[in-house]
Order: sequence, then structure tokens, then C-alpha cells
Amino acid sequence: MKRRNRGRYHDRRTIEEKQVLAGKGLELAWAADPVDVFFLEIQGSGRLIFDDGTQAFVNYAGQNGHKYKSSGRIMREKGLLKEGHIFEQREWFKNNPDRVREILNENPSYVFFRYGNRGPTGAMGHVVDDWLSLATDRKYIPLGAVVAYGVNAPDPDFGTIPLRGIGFAQDVGGAIKRNRIDIFCGGGERANYVASHLDAHGPAWVLVAR
Repeated sequence: MKRRNRGRYHDRRTIEEKQVLAGKGLELAWAADPVDVFFLEIQGSGRLIFDDGTQAFVNYAGQNGHKYKSSGRIMREKGLLKEGHIFEQREWFKNNPDRVREILNENPSYVFFRYGNRGPTGAMGHVVDDWLSLATDRKYIPLGAVVAYGVNAPDPDFGTIPLRGIGFAQDVGGAIKRNRIDIFCGGGERANYVASHLDAHGPAWVLVAR
């Protein structure tokens, strides 16, 4: 899919329900779970693991120009979830597979990918680093900024642990607005747990030279 940054293309519902892109040879891979693909779009890049054990990286290639609407917000508005954390969403989708497309298609935004020879990569074109790379709203924190932060992070063994560190604003995202900051947690089960449960308030400072 060619990169599209100007104007609007088909929305998610049209792409998914009317299959307007089918038969064009644009598919990179097939996934067993549409929810995994949806959250991959939110991340903007990731790693595919195939049945034979081989792996491939996919990176952001473009977006259809429609405004992103959070699936968590959609589910709260419908009274399906109280908070809408990612782990809650995944559990709800698992228990209600017949309503997955209904909910996801209410977010008109759609992200396209391309294969990459490295990754995951951020908006600056660099490979992101575990616990160092941050996604920010560039209107508030510009790309390349150095950010000190502190937050109580969820931990599968200890409940919560204090997470304090220095990070770098290297990525953006449709869900990253105003003072929200996302921390790249890396890969693996523990990182997935933290990323799925991390939704906390904490201080952050942009460090500048005197």
C-alpha cells in the first residue's frame, strides 16, 4: 500500500466490511486474531511470528487520514467496560468474538504496514529501545526530547513497582494526545503484561540545556 498522508482514504468499516482492498495483492500476512492486528496498528510497528517459527518485522507505512477513536472509549460509551484498559478489552473480545468487528469498526482510522529489515521503529526512523523510547504528542513534547519520568508500573510478580528513568521521545501515535506518554516495554510475556496493564499518572519533565 502506498503511503497516504494527504486527504482521506476508505475508513475501517469500508475496508473490512466491503473488502475494497481484496484481490489487489496488498496483504503482508494473515493473522488468526483481528484484535492482535488492531493493537498492532496502535503500536505502529511490530514483529510477526509465523507457524513455522520464522519472524518478520513490519513498520508503519501510512494511515487512511481518518481520526483515531480509542476502542476503550468506544466500549466505555457502550457500557461494556468501566475503564477500558487493554487487558480488559482483550478479555471482553475473547468472551464476545461475535462482536469484535462491530466494536473495532467504530474506529475509522486504519494503519498500513510495510516489511522492515529491523524494528520496531519509531517516528524518527530509529529502532526503539526497551524502557527508553517514549511516544509523545509532538505538540507538547517534540521528537528527540529527553524526558525524565516516574510512575508506578504494574508487575506480574509484585503487583506494582516504582519505575523511574530517563527516556527519549522517539515516536508518536493516534492515541497519544496532550500529556499522555507511552513507554516502549519491549517484547516477551512480562513486557506484554506491563504494556497491557500500565495506565497510571506520574510526573514527567522535559530536560533542556541551560
